[in-house]
Amino acid sequence: MNKAFARNFYSSPSSVGNKFRAKRIKPLTDAIKQIYQKKGGVSILDVGGKIRYWDIIDKDFLLYCKVKIVILNIPGENLDDDTEICTHTTGDACDMQYYNDNHFYIVHSNSVIEHVGNWSKMKSFASEVRRVGKYLFVQTPNFWFPIEPHYMTPFFHWLPRYTRISLILKHTLGNRGQADDLNDAMEKLEGQPRMINYACFCLLFPDCTIIKEKFLFVTKSFIALRMAQL
Repeated sequence: MNKAFARNFYSSPSSVGNKFRAKRIKPLTDAIKQIYQKKGGVSILDVGGKIRYWDIIDKDFLLYCKVKIVILNIPGENLDDDTEICTHTTGDACDMQYYNDNHFYIVHSNSVIEHVGNWSKMKSFASEVRRVGKYLFVQTPNFWFPIEPHYMTPFFHWLPRYTRISLILKHTLGNRGQADDLNDAMEKLEGQPRMINYACFCLLFPDCTIIKEKFLFVTKSFIALRMAQL
């Protein structure tokens, strides 16, 4: 599937993906209201996020609730300019020793945990976001959903390794560029997101309520929610 399809399906303001994000955000906006009413302001850590993501929440609402968002990405990422709501920093979400326990009222992460690496890294990521935040909102795509959300290709993540290599050598899939050669294909595949299933997600977030997000009766993604103890 080409980049235009991927953009129309997932990235553009009118896309299916953006509509899902707008719908799933309600528990987060409810938490912002609750925290603002009790504390008079809301600190949020957005792990691995982008500033444009927050366009799905009305800016006036964020300003009214005195929301301050810190967007954390790994060193080397292209960072957006800071705004009156969002500031940017770099670091390792699997080891956030620079933040105290419950440092933020809310820790938010959208489609990030599948990018951090192996199972050990995922456990570290989950442990750290649970540690530094009071309220938790963590989303990840479901391994058993038939469309791979990064390559926007049906069944891609279920195919044998060398079949996937062959595909990315011959085609541009989703927002991922076609591989230049075999070495490039191997490296791209090595960095491929590692999606997880429901049981693994529950294991990573044992103190959270796990919501199954559906698309045509099939679970598209999971959301871990933990309410803030204020």
